[in-house]
Amino acid sequence: MNIDNSKKGLMKTMLKELDIDYYFDGFTVHDTNCIDNPIAGALGYFSRENYFYYSFYCSLYKNWPNINTLDFVSARGKILNKLGIANDYIDVDDDELINLIIDCINTKGPLVMIVKYNTVFYLPQYMTDDNSSHAIIINGYDDSKKLIYIKECMLHDNIAGKVVDSNPFFGLKITYDMLLTIWKDSNQIFKNEHNYFANKIISLHQTDTPKISSYSDLMHEFIDTYSPENNYLNKFIQDINDKFDYIKNEMDTLRKYVEGSMVVFFYVIEKAFPEAKKDSGYLKFKFKYMAYRKEFLVKAFADALRNKPYSMGEKDKFVKKNDSLDKELIVRIKHLMTVKTKKQNPQIGDSSIAILR
Repeated sequence: MNIDNSKKGLMKTMLKELDIDYYFDGFTVHDTNCIDNPIAGALGYFSRENYFYYSFYCSLYKNWPNINTLDFVSARGKILNKLGIANDYIDVDDDELINLIIDCINTKGPLVMIVKYNTVFYLPQYMTDDNSSHAIIINGYDDSKKLIYIKECMLHDNIAGKVVDSNPFFGLKITYDMLLTIWKDSNQIFKNEHNYFANKIISLHQTDTPKISSYSDLMHEFIDTYSPENNYLNKFIQDINDKFDYIKNEMDTLRKYVEGSMVVFFYVIEKAFPEAKKDSGYLKFKFKYMAYRKEFLVKAFADALRNKPYSMGEKDKFVKKNDSLDKELIVRIKHLMTVKTKKQNPQIGDSSIAILR
């Protein structure tokens, strides 16, 4: 892909910065992760609520996945389609990267670059053994000064960790050469891993009208598509005796799936139904639901350390408890839907079961 900026009228701009919120009211990477959180932030350029909508779908697909949401790329493409946004995974050579970024910023929207932690010079993992993946948002450039504008969510601990309970996006300006070094060093690791993200950058742009326009839409979709057969935690429990090494070595990742994702889920419930925060029954249920998941993680980790296998009876007990909580979750959400519908339509009597969209 050869992009000659001098021949494109739209490319004559020397400086441009796309506005992306800090999201001080957003989530931590411990509840999402350090790739999906930046993707969510970048989507916020098109509509602020996209950050929360995207995070909700990631939570939904972690807890109740299906055949179409297991693969990273296809699952996120499915989410973005609901938001009317395309995500192009562009394969680009080193010497074309900067021109591509400028072109996308001018004509489409922000970009997301997947990198390796130990290649990012401004993070504490730089030049360590930590070659796990991370994402940064690219939201602008200054061609006269050869600067790229980025948004970074992992400056949280040093800047805002004591005052906000989120991973906000702070802006940095780095030189073209600095970005290229991160890009090249990360790609070398990706290539050694035979990783899909080698030499790829994600370009985001609005292509259609969003199919989701409110938090209530998200709740309706959950109710319409929920299937107990797709329960991630139940499947994990059934295979738990084969997962002990994973539990011991990847507890942070498991916690994001089992507990952190539901922090996002309940946040969206309360955005869809603000009255839930005053509903003692709902609040007690939320506490019970989250406490169960925390207790499961603690027990699973302790048993994994002792290599203590689970009997079929123990597995069934966990599954039945999990199913019971999910059933109550559905009932609680439907109740909140009915209350909201009756509030918006006082003429609807108590006997009405239908939930109006």
